Amino acid sequence: MRKAVIAFLYPSHYPVSGGSSMHGYFLARELSALGYRLISFPRTPDGFSKCLPYRPWFVLWAILTSDLVYLRISPEGKSTRLLKWLKLLRKPHVVELNGPSDELRVTKGYTLEQIEQMDRELATSLTAARAVITVSEVMQRWCKQYLQLEHVYVIE
Repeated sequence: MRKAVIAFLYPSHYPVSGGSSMHGYFLARELSALGYRLISFPRTPDGFSKCLPYRPWFVLWAILTSDLVYLRISPEGKSTRLLKWLKLLRKPHVVELNGPSDELRVTKGYTLEQIEQMDRELATSLTAARAVITVSEVMQRWCKQYLQLEHVYVIE
């Protein structure tokens, strides 16, 4: 039986430089060890996935030919557009959310209105995801309570 192909859209998983890249690296390594075939876009080959240049046509090819898309996004959301396309394509996808949007008030100076708009778009975009992955129970509660999402899991 053929193992599933995963389009691993996790831009910073390799080379490992700490934080999210460490989480992405170990996740990709474990998925590969379980026999899943990964298509990824790191700056340098990671040694266990099919590495392609980060160009739109390669990303599109990876999405269209994979069985599942794993996507890491930020609440501020250029990736929310991609989530809408995945929904239109009926492509199964799992989304890793890296932090709550309200921290953007402090880190980037967004207004409360901008944060609320971001959250509405994020909640709408994430409803089609098979699962939402967070890195803490606090994020999991935020996703369930504030964004009203059901399939939210913590992977530390």
